[in-house]
Amino acid sequence: LHVLQVLVVSKTRVSGTVPTAFGHLTMLVELDLSRNSELTGAMPLRELADGAPQLAVVNFYDAPLHARAADLALFDQLASFVADDPARVRGSLPTAIGKLTSLFELVLDEVGLEGTIPSE
Repeated sequence: LHVLQVLVVSKTRVSGTVPTAFGHLTMLVELDLSRNSELTGAMPLRELADGAPQLAVVNFYDAPLHARAADLALFDQLASFVADDPARVRGSLPTAIGKLTSLFELVLDEVGLEGTIPSE
């Protein structure tokens, strides 16, 4: 699976946690786990950022996963990040998010985000 670039597991009945081993998918560009109500636990954003540096699209819309807002700034190539209730993104947006020059879509709807929107 070292050449896998797109992983879409949407609207399925998968359950459990998202494996940290997804971070070993070094060529991964898109990860879509949306609409999976049986997924639980943390979205392994740190592992993904470390192991899949080209990851540009992350979608866990309508999946009860959680993540730290600060981890969004770890992705140099991030273009689209979508999380919606019941997903949880904790903390406040990091100021470094302004340096994500490829980011064109950031959806954080009803996810528990706190703090202010960075001015940069």
